[in-house]
Amino acid sequence: MPDRRPIVDRAGLTGRYDVDMRFTSDDGPATDITTGIPLLKEALADALGLRLEPRTETRKALIIDRLSPPSAD
Repeated sequence: MPDRRPIVDRAGLTGRYDVDMRFTSDDGPATDITTGIPLLKEALADALGLRLEPRTETRKALIIDRLSPPSAD
């Protein structure tokens, strides 16, 4: 199963960029042998010089434990 962690932008780049890349999201080898298409992580490094680094980070979250309809009082 693919890793579904959020991505936090720490590149510090501003503005908009128009980028055309081909990548696969499979959990296999770095390049899909049948198509020659790299994984997202490898495509970002090759095309843009960016890298994805796993980190542990504190995030704010709102957890709703229970919902009840309003009372008639």
